[in-house]
Amino acid sequence: MRTTSLLGLGGALLVGACLLVSCVGTESELEHQGLDGPGNLALIPIPQSIEVREGTFRWSPGQGVAVHDQVLLDWELDKRLLEVIDPNGLHKVDVKGPHGPDSGVHMLIDSTLWELGREGYKLDIRGDSLAISSAWPTGVFYGIQTLRQLLPQLAGQAGASAGYSNWSVPACEIIDAPRFGWRGQLLDVSRHFLPLEFVKKNIDYLAALKLNVFHWHLTDDQGWRVPVQAYPKLTSVGAWRVDKNDLPWHGRPEQAAGEVADYGGSYSREEINEVIEYARLRGVTVVPEIDVPGHCRAAIAAYPELSCDGVARGVATGGIMEENALCPGREATFEFVEEVLVSVMGLFPSEYIHIGGDECNKSAWKSCVDCQGRMAEESLEDVDQLQSYFIRRVEGIINAHGRKMIGWDEILEGGLAPNAVVMSWRGEAGGIEAAKAGHDVIMTPSEYCYLDLKQGLPETEPELGYSELLLSTAYSYEPLPAELTSEQSKHILGIQGNLWGESIRGETEANYMLFPRLFAVAEVAWSQPDRKDWRGFIDRLDPILPRLKAQGIGYAPSLYQVALHIKVDAANAQISLAMDTEHGDVEMRYTTDGTEPTSTSTRYEAPLQLAKSTLFQAAAFRDGLPLGRITEKMLDLHKAMGKSMDSPSVFSPKYNGGGGANPLIDGNTGSATHSDKRWVGFEASSMEATLDLGALTVIKEVAIGCLEEQNSWIFYPQSMEVLGSRDGVHFRRLGVVQGDPTAASSGAHRKELTLATPGEQTRYLRVRAESIGTCPDWHKGNGGKAWIFLDEIIVR
Repeated sequence: MRTTSLLGLGGALLVGACLLVSCVGTESELEHQGLDGPGNLALIPIPQSIEVREGTFRWSPGQGVAVHDQVLLDWELDKRLLEVIDPNGLHKVDVKGPHGPDSGVHMLIDSTLWELGREGYKLDIRGDSLAISSAWPTGVFYGIQTLRQLLPQLAGQAGASAGYSNWSVPACEIIDAPRFGWRGQLLDVSRHFLPLEFVKKNIDYLAALKLNVFHWHLTDDQGWRVPVQAYPKLTSVGAWRVDKNDLPWHGRPEQAAGEVADYGGSYSREEINEVIEYARLRGVTVVPEIDVPGHCRAAIAAYPELSCDGVARGVATGGIMEENALCPGREATFEFVEEVLVSVMGLFPSEYIHIGGDECNKSAWKSCVDCQGRMAEESLEDVDQLQSYFIRRVEGIINAHGRKMIGWDEILEGGLAPNAVVMSWRGEAGGIEAAKAGHDVIMTPSEYCYLDLKQGLPETEPELGYSELLLSTAYSYEPLPAELTSEQSKHILGIQGNLWGESIRGETEANYMLFPRLFAVAEVAWSQPDRKDWRGFIDRLDPILPRLKAQGIGYAPSLYQVALHIKVDAANAQISLAMDTEHGDVEMRYTTDGTEPTSTSTRYEAPLQLAKSTLFQAAAFRDGLPLGRITEKMLDLHKAMGKSMDSPSVFSPKYNGGGGANPLIDGNTGSATHSDKRWVGFEASSMEATLDLGALTVIKEVAIGCLEEQNSWIFYPQSMEVLGSRDGVHFRRLGVVQGDPTAASSGAHRKELTLATPGEQTRYLRVRAESIGTCPDWHKGNGGKAWIFLDEIIVR
C-alpha cells in the first residue's frame, strides 16, 4: 500500500466554484444536519482523524488571509482559497505574504507533517482562527477541498450573493492523508464523443473528491479522438460514424454503401493541452489510453492496411467484437503504433501511458499469412503468445521514452511484459497474479468499479448501462486482496471507477451514472478501512445529494428505490411481501388499488400477507416528499406458486433465479435484463419440469416467462409443450405454442409463451421449453451455443 502521491503538482491549483460541497454551517444548522456527535461531520471521503470542538469559527467582513510560505503564493493557493470562501469577491480580502501579521485564516507549509505525505494535510479550526497546513502544496490544496465541504450552503457556490458576511464552520481539528496514491476515474469518449466542457466538469468532480487520476479513453472501435499528424485520417475518417443512435447499442447494422458518417468528433492538440493544464491545476493527472491491438476498428476504417485482410470497413456504429484487431505480422503495424504513441507522449506528460490490450479477437491472426510468419520467426506457439509479443514491443516503445505502460489484465495472456502495470478489471485474479509476480497493479474489478452498470432495479432504471452495481456494493470494495502478503500488497497502487460510454451520449447520462457512486469510489480510494462505515457514509451523503440537485447534477436516486421481496406461503395460498431500500432509513408507502403512492398512502411497517393477485406500487418518502421512483409489480398468485416441482433439467449455477428451491414457481418474474438474478438460464439445452398442484385443479391457461437478448446469445424457446395428468403416470398433450426464436432482433425483451388449455381438471402438469440449441447461422459468438432464460411457469 502506497500512501504518498504518485502524481506531483506543479504551478497553480484551481478548483471549480460550485462542486459537491457538504452541509455544515452555523450552529443553528448543526442539529438539522445530524452532526450531533464527535467526528460526525458530513465529509466525503471521511478523513483519517476528526476532533470536533466546541464553538465555531465565524468569517467576518474585512478579515484577511495570511499565507506563511512563498511557495503557496507561487502556486496561487491564496486565490484558490478565496474562490472558496469569497467566490464573488464581496469583500476586499487582505492577503498577507510570508511572515505577515497574524490573521483569522492561515495557510502554511509545516515540515513536521511529512509523515502524512505530499497529499496529507491538517485543518485546525478554532473559535478565533482557521489554519490549513501541509508539508507540500498539494496537501494544502486538499485541505481547501475539505474546508469547502464544511462551508454553509451558500459559500463556495458560483452566483451566491448572500451569507458571506457571517458564514461559520464548526471548530475542529482534521488530520488527513490518502490510503492510496492512485485514485482515478475513466471517462470513455470514444463510444460517444463528449464535449470539452464536460471533460472539464468531470475533472472538477475528481478534484472536489480528492481523486487524482483522469483516465481518458480516447480510441476504440466507434471513434478515434486524438490527432496524429502523420496519420490525419485517424480523425478525418476514424472520428466519424454513421448515426444509428436510435437503435440498441448491440446488433446495429454496419455502415452501408452511400451512408454518411457524420456522428462523432475529435479534440485538437490545443484542446488536449487545455485539458491537461486544467487538470494539472486541480491536482489531477491525465492518463491517455490508446487501445491496441484490439478495439481498433476506427483506426482500420481510416487505414485498412492495418488489419490482416486489408478490407475497407466503416467505423463501428455500435458494439462489435470482430474484424477490429491490428495485424501484428506486418512491420508497418509497429511503425504505425510507434508513430501514434510518440505523438501521444508528446502531448501528454503523464508518467503512465495506457495501451488497452483487452478483448482482442485474435481469430484473424490464425489464418493470416503474415501473422503465421511472425509466429514462426519468433518461435511463438499460439496467438496468445503473439499478442504478448505485440505488447512487449509496444512497452519497449513506451519505456524508451521514459514512460511506463499500463494495460488491462488481458496483457497477462501469453506472458507479461517486463515492466508493465496491470489494470485488473475481470475480477481481481489478474491483479493478484501480477502483484505476486512483482508488478504494480491498479484494481478496478467490474463488479465493484464499473460505473456504467445499472444502479438499481432494472425495471425502474433508465435505458442506461447493463447488469447491476449498487452504491452499497461499490462502497463495500476492499482493494487489498487477502491472498497477498504485506510485501505483495505494496504493488497495489490504488483503484479507479470506470465510466464506459456505450450508453453515455452526454452530460445528463454521465452525471446520472457517476453519482452518487463516485462518492463511494472516492472514499474507498482515500479513507482507511477502519474509518469506513456504510451507515455513516449514507448519513454523510444524505445532505450532499440535495446540493447536487441544486447545482443541476442529475444523480441516480436508486438507493431510495423500494425493492420487493416475495416469499410463497403455499399452505395458506398466499404470499408474504417484504420491502426495503438500499438506503435503509426512509419511509416506504404503498398502494394496492392501482393509484400511485403519495406521502399519505399506507406506510409500510412489516411484511404483508396477500391472498389474491394484486397490482402493488410503492415508493420512498422523506418529509412528505418522494425520493426515488415508484416500484410497480403485478403480483400474480397463480396456481403453481409454491407447489411441488420435479425437473431433470440442469440450469446454470450463475443464472439460478436467485437460488431458491424452485425458482420457476416462486412468483419472482424477471425484467428485461438477464443479470437481474430472477432468471433461470439453460445453455444449449431445453427445460422440462413436472408440477404437482396437490389436487385436481381446473386449468385454463399455462404460460412461461422467457427472455430474448440475442447479443448475449439468449433466444426465445423454440416451443413450449404442456402435458397434463390426473395420476402423475399417464400424461396427455394439452397443446404446444411456438416461440419464434430465430427472427433477428436487437435489445432485450421479456414475453410470455401462453397456451390456452381445455379447462379440464388436472393435478400434474409437465412443461417443456424447447431450446434451439445452437445459434442461427447469422449469429456469431459463444461457440454457437444458444441459451434460453426462463423466470416463471404460470398456471391459471
